[in-house]
Amino acid sequence: GYLLELVNSVLDMSKLDTSEFAPKKECFVLSKLLEEVNSTMQYQAAENSISYVTDYIEITHDHLYGAAVSLKRVCMNLASNAIKYNKVGGSINVSCKETEYADGKAKFRFVVSDTGIGMTSEFQKVMFEPFEQENADKETAESSAGVGLGLAIVKKTIDGLGGNISVSSKKDVGTTFVFSLEFEVDRDYVPDAIEPVAVEDDKSLKDINVLVVEDNELNLEIAEFMLKTKGANVISASDGKAAVEKFAESREFSIDVILMDIMMPVMSGLEAAEKIREMQRADAKTVAIIAMTANAFEDDVEIVKAAGMNGHIAKPVDAQKLVDTIRKIRGGGGRRRP
Repeated sequence: GYLLELVNSVLDMSKLDTSEFAPKKECFVLSKLLEEVNSTMQYQAAENSISYVTDYIEITHDHLYGAAVSLKRVCMNLASNAIKYNKVGGSINVSCKETEYADGKAKFRFVVSDTGIGMTSEFQKVMFEPFEQENADKETAESSAGVGLGLAIVKKTIDGLGGNISVSSKKDVGTTFVFSLEFEVDRDYVPDAIEPVAVEDDKSLKDINVLVVEDNELNLEIAEFMLKTKGANVISASDGKAAVEKFAESREFSIDVILMDIMMPVMSGLEAAEKIREMQRADAKTVAIIAMTANAFEDDVEIVKAAGMNGHIAKPVDAQKLVDTIRKIRGGGGRRRP
């Protein structure tokens, strides 16, 4: 787990260090994004006997356009640190306030404050440098081991988005991070429009056959559970080569969707997708192939499309987004052929 976190963090840093940093921009609802972050962090805080409180959320313009994935990553990193470097019985307070609005853009002030172990003034001078970690007592160090890249990624991400971040901290008292970011307001959103109410359908993927390609057993088990809960029939493969072989052995049009992990041993997801598209069979060009990857930068999405994939789902996979993506790509569900 430590090595995986290290590799992913180094890859993130390499992206952020290039002049081509271009995070994917999309329409999103800020209050919903914060709710997703807070619900996850509240659960983790409770497991560590830490109180997690949302002080206030003051948002006038909720429907925005911008780097939602990057914002979520920053919030998750700061909240995760607040839990990791806290104390049993401690607390975390988070808030968001819209501070300015002009020319179709809204500026927001985010605060993550904790009553944790804090940082010395000396460490605060280098805390945003890669691999910097303050020496804590042995018990704390063992329980909160990290790779020393979380804050570096936060700082570079916020800088790359044109924002700013500041910190105030005192040893054995706690730490408060404050950062500000500006986003475009989604001009296509009509506040007075009556939005259709989504009807929960536990069998919304009924009779759809899905080939899940994932080398991580836990991730595979989670994906299978999400799909089977919605009525899908699931076939699995542990790497790209196995996926290609299973598709080649299957009856034409018997597989409706392929969920393809990108980074796998033996054969990557990109190579597997290309080989499937090259096959001389009627469904090779039309079967829906959806990438599953932690990389959500714009160029990563383009690479996925260039390999012949139809869509992209960021990890960790959200169950509803997974279902929505499959239904959207397949035109609402149902089998393509009997």
